[in-house]
Amino acid sequence: MIDTTIPLNCTVCHGTGHLPGTSRSCLACGGERSFPGFEPREIYNSVLNKNGSLRKRVVSSGDVGSIRACFVFHTVKKYADPELHQPVSVELAVHGDPYIKHLEAVAQAVAQQVLHIAFKEPIMDLGLIVSVEGDVPNLDAMTEGELSAFWSKYHRASKKAAVALVGDRPHSVGVAATLAAYALDKSCAMKLRKEGDIKGAMVYEESMDLRYKTLPVDIRW
Repeated sequence: MIDTTIPLNCTVCHGTGHLPGTSRSCLACGGERSFPGFEPREIYNSVLNKNGSLRKRVVSSGDVGSIRACFVFHTVKKYADPELHQPVSVELAVHGDPYIKHLEAVAQAVAQQVLHIAFKEPIMDLGLIVSVEGDVPNLDAMTEGELSAFWSKYHRASKKAAVALVGDRPHSVGVAATLAAYALDKSCAMKLRKEGDIKGAMVYEESMDLRYKTLPVDIRW
């Protein structure tokens, strides 16, 4: 496991505490020469709500820990929407921090675990990704009876039943309910198609498509 708890020299002044070639204090580290280490899990948790979802806002209070948390938060937001730009103030605040790449790796872990964004080439493994394996079946392969039974079991599932279905993830009960609603729509669409009501079936199928798009990527079939 990568050790991020040890202090490392500032990447601007390289541990001298002064701007290169001058006697002026380094603006990046404030003349401290180095940046403290950090616990990746603490930064990870600092940008999340208690229910595991991404916080709406993270504000820096000026200390290194909150500056790093703010950087991770805005990096996650950028992963979610590539058209967003990292605030200049946030980039300047972490200038010289030797743990920039590690902080970006924390942001990737948050984006992957919470927002279900897949990365072809993760920056590094900091041990933050927790398995959320569940047992979601292919609802499109079920019969009308099986779909109805699925809906009855999961449209108001307990936390334990939801976790068994979709894995231990944020809002597991809500995800299970979405799957149940998909199953009910699928059952209704199949019934209407059998009755020859194609237009009616298509209404339910459009609803199915919308629900499917809201599902976490890792449990789609």
